[in-house]
Amino acid sequence: MALGLGASLGIALVATIGIIALSVMFNDSMKSLYDVLRTARGLAYLVLGSLSAIVFISTGNMALMVLGLILVFFLVTYFLFDYYSPWSAASRRF
Repeated sequence: MALGLGASLGIALVATIGIIALSVMFNDSMKSLYDVLRTARGLAYLVLGSLSAIVFISTGNMALMVLGLILVFFLVTYFLFDYYSPWSAASRRF
């Protein structure tokens, strides 16, 4: 049980770091972690999504593990394609 929870925490941590790293690589205007997390919406998606993925992956149930991996995929696509796209309302600066 503890080994599974530790592994899922490691997966979620790597996924979160990967999301941030991919966001930095694919967006020239982003220079720091602060730029990722400076909106409440971006921070909420990152924190709640990572915690949900940890819970889903650590259950041991295959359906919930797949759901957790889909959630990680959603977080990656959100930060790469939605949050920083020029046509997205989230990327507009007020």
